[in-house]
Amino acid sequence: MPSTQNTRAPFSIAPDTIQGIVIFGTSMDFESQASMDRGCWNGSEFCSPSIDALSAPVSDDWVVDDDFVIAVLGAGFGENVSDEERNFWLKTYRANYTGDEGRRRLRTSTINLRDRDGLEARLNEVKYPVLWLQGTADQVYSVANAEHGISQFTQSPSAELQIVDGGQHFLTASHPDIANTAVRAFVERWT
Repeated sequence: MPSTQNTRAPFSIAPDTIQGIVIFGTSMDFESQASMDRGCWNGSEFCSPSIDALSAPVSDDWVVDDDFVIAVLGAGFGENVSDEERNFWLKTYRANYTGDEGRRRLRTSTINLRDRDGLEARLNEVKYPVLWLQGTADQVYSVANAEHGISQFTQSPSAELQIVDGGQHFLTASHPDIANTAVRAFVERWT
């Protein structure tokens, strides 16, 4: 009789496999009052109206609302989104979020963003080098929050925060040359 016991090894991250972590404009905390006190956005205030608006099934001809996309672009790129950039993302969102399946995926991802858990209590177990790039113009997560977050990597051989003047939340898009140079130097240093 075949065994029904699961013989797979439990999931674990091998320290000899991961050689480093690169972080761009995020938070290790959940969307907490503490993070808002450090100047971060109110994730519930931003996401909840969309979650509520997307709660009912829609017809096959439904397409994501332009206002939703423009709000995301404003949070990610700042106020000065070019017409070309805006049109590209409107077209991309419209192609990806259509019909009831698109509505459901958009609602689920928005719920996940609002309700995600924090990682802070686990960061002292990270034993890899960490590079965190944070933009000064990020409307979602603040420099103060990044300073707090990087300080939690207490067992890392190197936990470095690089502040990017004028960098937006979508930092790799707003400052790709700075981001690429920093990542390249980090990889060369730690591999």
